[in-house]
Amino acid sequence: EIGRELVMNTLTSVTLRFTKPQFIKSAFPASGTQDKPESVVNGSVMDYILTVTNPDPELPMTNIVIEDKFPMALSPNNYYTVKFNDGATIPIDNTARVTYSIETVKNDNNEDVRLFTATVDVLDPGDTVEITIPVKVGLEKGTTISNEAKITSINGVPYSNIASNTTYHTVTG
Repeated sequence: EIGRELVMNTLTSVTLRFTKPQFIKSAFPASGTQDKPESVVNGSVMDYILTVTNPDPELPMTNIVIEDKFPMALSPNNYYTVKFNDGATIPIDNTARVTYSIETVKNDNNEDVRLFTATVDVLDPGDTVEITIPVKVGLEKGTTISNEAKITSINGVPYSNIASNTTYHTVTG
């Protein structure tokens, strides 16, 4: 303002960008395919491994919320681990960078399922976090387990379309 009601405007350009994270779900024993699921033994422990990488060359990602739903008969053994980049694998409770919860919720078929939710505080450019969720298999022989995880929020912004690949297993005796 210059003594009058004069407002100066400047043409400004703002570019908003979002680089989708690389999000992979794997398992041990290794996953099969939908047509040929890999065997997992009833009563054994199976590990789900969620890997998230920030591919952006400049911007960190904060408050990354990851959700993984699995059947009630896959009982978590409460020894979740986390690994950042090529560092050591440590119990998830030994890092302040990842918080988690596990609760019972209803799925789309109104069945009870376990919901594992992890929140990663920050992933700097190029960083990777790997979260391992061990579960004990308590399903009947012949049951097929298909499972995918989702990233539901990054930087406080909700997302509904960031899903991992699907893992496939069939229970043997």
